[in-house]
Amino acid sequence: MVQDEKRGTAAGVLLPLMEILRRAPDAVVTLLPSDHDALAPDDLNTATRAAEDEARARGDEIVLLGITPSEATSDYGYIVPDEDDDDRSARVARFVEKPPRDVARRLLDEGALWSSLILAARGEVLMELFAVHHPELVLGALARPRSTEKCGNVVSWDNHGIPAQDFSRHVMTPAVDRMRVVRAPRCGWSDLGTPERLAERVRERS
Repeated sequence: MVQDEKRGTAAGVLLPLMEILRRAPDAVVTLLPSDHDALAPDDLNTATRAAEDEARARGDEIVLLGITPSEATSDYGYIVPDEDDDDRSARVARFVEKPPRDVARRLLDEGALWSSLILAARGEVLMELFAVHHPELVLGALARPRSTEKCGNVVSWDNHGIPAQDFSRHVMTPAVDRMRVVRAPRCGWSDLGTPERLAERVRERS
C-alpha cells in the first residue's frame, strides 16, 4: 500500500486494515513493524504464531507479543502483565512508555516485558477500536478515494487531511482492558528505530 503523505502510525495501520477487511472480513491480522530484527528469528516466529493462535481462541481480545528483556533499558516501552497468567497469555495491567533506567529495573522485578508492537487480533476487533476511540479517523479514511494499479496488487490512498495520530498511544493505550500478552523468550530482538541501535546490530552480526 502506498500513502500520499505521512499521517502517523494510526493511519498507517488503519488504511491497510480497511483493505484487508474489504478482501477478507473474517481475517486474523498480525501487525509486524518493519524496523525490527532478531538474532534468533525462529524463536520470535514461534512466539508470534502463538499470539495468532491465542487471538483466534480469544475472539474479541487483542494479543500482544512481549519480549523477555535482556536488560533494564529506557529505550523501549514496557508491558506489565496482570497476575492471571494461564501459561499461554496474561491480561495486560498497564503500559509504561520508555521509563528511566531505575524505573525499568523495578518493572523487570514485576515481570514486565518489552513492548514489541507485534500483535495479533481479528481484523474487525481492531476496526472496532478505531471506531470507538477515534471515529474521526475512520470517517476521514472512508471519505478518501483509493485506487488500484493495473496489476491489481498496489493500492494507493489519498490520505491528505486524515488526522495524524500514534497507533500505540491513541488507539492501543485506551483499550488496555481488551488486551493480553504472550511472552516471547530472549531472542536477540531489537527495535532498529535509531541509527545507534542499527549500528549496534551491525556490530553484533559482523
